Amino acid sequence: MRIEICGFYGFGNIGDEAVLQSIIEQLGDHQYIISTSLPFNPVNWQHYSKITGCEIRSHEDLRTDFDAYILGGGDLNWGYGWRQCLSVFANNIPSMNFAVGYNKRWYYSEKLHGLYSEFLKNFEAITVRDNGSYNLLTKINDKMNIQLAFDPAINLREEPFECPKNKIVVCPRYEDVVPNQPQLDWLMSELKTVSRDVLLVACAPNDIEGHDIDMQLCKYLHERLEGSEILNISPFEPRKLKYLISKSKMLYSGGRYHPLVFAIAHDIPFQIAPTAVAYAKIPFLQEMYAIFGKTGLIKLTNRNIELFQNL
Repeated sequence: MRIEICGFYGFGNIGDEAVLQSIIEQLGDHQYIISTSLPFNPVNWQHYSKITGCEIRSHEDLRTDFDAYILGGGDLNWGYGWRQCLSVFANNIPSMNFAVGYNKRWYYSEKLHGLYSEFLKNFEAITVRDNGSYNLLTKINDKMNIQLAFDPAINLREEPFECPKNKIVVCPRYEDVVPNQPQLDWLMSELKTVSRDVLLVACAPNDIEGHDIDMQLCKYLHERLEGSEILNISPFEPRKLKYLISKSKMLYSGGRYHPLVFAIAHDIPFQIAPTAVAYAKIPFLQEMYAIFGKTGLIKLTNRNIELFQNL
């Protein structure tokens, strides 16, 4: 089977790549087309066989040479992937809204509920990764069969490698909208007495132009937390980060979401920077974990595969 997966892939954010790789792992041995509106570099997925990539920039980039379609994972909103989705719907290709997170930050307006509803009801199956997304889509159309699931990355396979064990893993999040200093100050205050156990990891090391973003924050903390280390993990190797976190004693997140998913998967205690509550998906993650626990979240995640197999 040829499957197209559409999402925020190729930028170099370890969480987005974890979503992609976990979906492919769970769906199995098929041919995959990965479409993105971000610059796509096929070298990043050279360890996969039967995979090709394309950028959706205009109607000329649309394609329908596949058997099933997934609008897949991550924090997506209406507007992203619409070009490709509409082409899929018009050609009656089986499609699934796969563990997508929705919020009101982008593309959302009460007056457009009818438009959102008409769009979403074209999917054969809809799963969302959190209660907030479930409540929002149910408000838009309570007649749709919307299934609450969870982020597929919780089931991502770990990749063992030689790494420090029993450390405090710290994943800061670079912000270009609000100041980073409050997050940095909080992390330094929390970690100053245990700085020699700190391992700093940049989940999104650089932006598209190659400038440091998360890595910039890691370097700042490294200079001020005596004895701390920076561990470079490629953002296209999320399995290694999941393994590292499984061998750690604590996780601190400055707002990065998927390191928290990995910590939950392995019962690793975590702390979240107070500044991170500005991101809706962080409170939603805490809520889902409090309600379902690790075992319940893994069971929810399996709904994604069950529904896809029934398409």
